[in-house]
Amino acid sequence: MNKSPVNTMDASLLVDLEEAFGKLENDAACRGVILTSSLTDVFSAGLDISVLNSNHIADFDNMWEALQNLWLRVYCSPLAIIAAINGNAPAGGCMIAIACDHRIMAHGNYHIGISAPRLGLMLPPWVQRAMENTIGHRHAEEALGKATLYSVDEAFKLGLIDSIVEPEKLEEAAQEEMNKMLKIPDHARILSKQLMRLKDIQYLRDNQKNDLEYTRNHVMLKETQQQIKKFLTNLKKQKK
Repeated sequence: MNKSPVNTMDASLLVDLEEAFGKLENDAACRGVILTSSLTDVFSAGLDISVLNSNHIADFDNMWEALQNLWLRVYCSPLAIIAAINGNAPAGGCMIAIACDHRIMAHGNYHIGISAPRLGLMLPPWVQRAMENTIGHRHAEEALGKATLYSVDEAFKLGLIDSIVEPEKLEEAAQEEMNKMLKIPDHARILSKQLMRLKDIQYLRDNQKNDLEYTRNHVMLKETQQQIKKFLTNLKKQKK
């Protein structure tokens, strides 16, 4: 990912990523992908919160549909996908990371987690289930309820990431893990992955339209809009 300054996941980036994964899946020579960021100290800051208001409903719809499509593409991809997390990964950054098959994070003063509830936003069931599948029901319930952003060490202890390496070793570690994954015959690896994830994949496929409408209605609630405005105001103050 290379969308300065923080890989904000607007509709264009989400679409570009989904199309890129699609092309790689159709490339017979490609069996795996390492997803990382070319930006310093940031994997992705998450979704574009500037469209989370009633003046940008069409933009929100486009972004959310693109997020759904990218999620499905990554979550059920026949490719082996490793997230090489080289910096902060809050909110949408964490969401995409947990859709991957394996997560390696660089050591540093970084944080990862689903922080959307801080904006007054609820998490859709497919994200909740992915978190539950990754760290267990009780930890997921607590993480989402408190909108916790975990340090690298905390995330490793929790199981949110699979390993920690020094930043300069991240690419090497990701390639080593990829080599291990690709020792498994593709048909066995792919079938195992898709069977494990089938229930959650089918849920989103069957409910994409309803999920969009429900999420949009929630985002446009007066209480949610007030919390988003408060968050953006505080963010601007921090930047000054």
